[in-house]
Amino acid sequence: MKPIARRALALAPLLLAPLLLAPVAVAQTQLDVRLRTPRRAPMPTRCTVREWVPGHYETRLERVWVPGATRQEWRPAREEWRLDLRGCAVLVLVEPGRWITVTEPGRFETRERREWVPGHWRMR
Repeated sequence: MKPIARRALALAPLLLAPLLLAPVAVAQTQLDVRLRTPRRAPMPTRCTVREWVPGHYETRLERVWVPGATRQEWRPAREEWRLDLRGCAVLVLVEPGRWITVTEPGRFETRERREWVPGHWRMR
């Protein structure tokens, strides 16, 4: 037998060993994963106590839009002195007197409101 063939036969078990042992290693790791237990959250150490809160009023603040007020104002007639064709000063009515509607801008206000809160159980 040639020396190269002898070396190949001598190395064959070393080359084939990982291929033969690989399924066993995979099976063991899968088994290990399945045997592990998941971690659980710790149990609460203190007890919760229910407490009755009686009904009561609470004062709450709320922003409210208040539209602007509308009012009527009288604008008096507007007259001017002008010269006529002969050069004489004459009082002329430029704009007659009239009522106009004036609307003020709106604004936000903060108002207090009392609200009834019914009785309920509260956990302490």
